[in-house]
Amino acid sequence: MSGFIVQTAAMGLWVYNPFDKSEVGNYFGAPQKAISHQQWCQENKAEPFANIPDDHPIIVLEPGERILAHTHEFIGIKPPGTTSMQSRSTWGRNGVAVCFDAGWGDPGYINRWTMEIYNLNQRHSVVLPVGERIAQIVFLETGEVEGEYHNLSGKYQSGDDLKKLAAEWTPEQMLPRAYKDERELPKEFEL
Repeated sequence: MSGFIVQTAAMGLWVYNPFDKSEVGNYFGAPQKAISHQQWCQENKAEPFANIPDDHPIIVLEPGERILAHTHEFIGIKPPGTTSMQSRSTWGRNGVAVCFDAGWGDPGYINRWTMEIYNLNQRHSVVLPVGERIAQIVFLETGEVEGEYHNLSGKYQSGDDLKKLAAEWTPEQMLPRAYKDERELPKEFEL
């Protein structure tokens, strides 16, 4: 979780269109990096936080702030399996949601996982030390699937060569890609 992307678009009457690649970039802004605890305290004229080393990188979430962050590890399972990520209960009790609504991994998806981390607290910022265990992954057996993830969707993964995926990974790959989907009306419902 050393790199992250913050939702930066100003609130107001503007409507965010997630089906437009340029709007996705404007909405989220450029990737950011965590900074050391000591540097954050100096920049914000704050006292150091207890139990966090000065040189440890941190991310401080403002009240109501949502970021896209990533796992350090490349995680997944080949079919016939899938994965699910859930917040750890300690972080839920602290008012922080991880994978707020998107915790399922498609069968065959193997990559760094993007986590939608949301500070649900309305009045308090929350410090997140990089490497903190804020979520957990469960591996499940699915049975047969239609094919490999990268051949069926591939919105967030272009192949299954782990060394190549790791070498080519960038934080921009965390951005939503609804613009890659085609829009179709649902079929008429018949009784």
